[in-house]
Amino acid sequence: MQEQPGIAPTPLEFASDTLGVKLWSKQEEVLGSLVEPRRVAVKSGNGLGKGFCAAVALLWFAVSGLVEWGW
Repeated sequence: MQEQPGIAPTPLEFASDTLGVKLWSKQEEVLGSLVEPRRVAVKSGNGLGKGFCAAVALLWFAVSGLVEWGW
């Protein structure tokens, strides 16, 4: 993946450096798996942060410009 100046290159760095959020270890595992283009599925119970994790991923994806790169 090409790196854009001023944009965190991984969703984990984006979450901590740009958004300033502390993630649970499983959320870090999910976001870390998004660096390579592939399908990621998360199976878990209610109220465990899947929606928050998805929101961080979506923001990283939109801000990093991966859509424009054809990722």
